[in-house]
Amino acid sequence: MGAGSPLSFKDSSGRESTTDLGTVASSILAVAAPWRVLRWRHGQAHYSGWHWSATTGGHVVYESRLELARLLLDTHDFIDRHATGGRHPSQFPLPLRDALRGLGARQRLERFVTLAHQPSLNQAARAHDCSSANLTTQLATLERATGGSLIQRRPRPLPVGPLTPLGQELCRQAQEHLGIAPILPTT
Repeated sequence: MGAGSPLSFKDSSGRESTTDLGTVASSILAVAAPWRVLRWRHGQAHYSGWHWSATTGGHVVYESRLELARLLLDTHDFIDRHATGGRHPSQFPLPLRDALRGLGARQRLERFVTLAHQPSLNQAARAHDCSSANLTTQLATLERATGGSLIQRRPRPLPVGPLTPLGQELCRQAQEHLGIAPILPTT
């Protein structure tokens, strides 16, 4: 490919341009937006369409069901619609938006909010009828998703430490935006 090959691109303002590949400046292409046209013809054997991608913040074209399946599996920002009450992920602030990634996100957040209000990890696990190992795994998943520690670690026999500033913010957002209520300790 080179001179004589037509090239269509959208510049940084979104205007479509067509030029010869050999004459276009690399600085123009460096700021060009990627795009792909939806190809369709009557009687075609494949299935084309649009998929909204949180990764790109817009629609992505796919040309087959297999490609759509790959897009769904490869979407790094998969957010469980049950966890958000059907709302779009962009409606939630960070770090809550990051914590909502993946299946079981709401359950992780419910358990985290309860953990924040319980005196120990074991009591929080008992309140949700799960093992403390399961709760620890879910906490680690939340910490990876939000990019920081949510609770201050203490030596093993002591109760759970206080929440970090990130943990306090996540707990507040989960209660405020998703209506998650903690299971309070019993006396």
